[in-house]
Amino acid sequence: MNITEHTIDPWTSTDHDPHQPPAVGSDADAENIYADWDLEIEHHRAQLVTSLNTALTALTGAHTAVSALLSDQVYDVEFSEATTGEDVAAFITESLRLTRAAYALTQHVTDRS
Repeated sequence: MNITEHTIDPWTSTDHDPHQPPAVGSDADAENIYADWDLEIEHHRAQLVTSLNTALTALTGAHTAVSALLSDQVYDVEFSEATTGEDVAAFITESLRLTRAAYALTQHVTDRS
């Protein structure tokens, strides 16, 4: 016995026009299958901006601390007389540069949207 499956062609359906937006009063979020996806993107973008701000604040504090350790006023021998202090300062400076670049790119993308 051969059973034919009945399917409905959405282009010939008479219950709606697929080229028109949802009618007034319809549940637009139910029609928009991307609503949850958009909310998730917004959430993670906000989380990224917040995390980058936190990183910039922490790195700025670290830069201030290592600068104080290398200064003549504090002069931490372990940091000042070996290459350790200069290396740490260079790593922090590079981290700040890269984090600022990541923040700027993130702002560019999120401001465009």
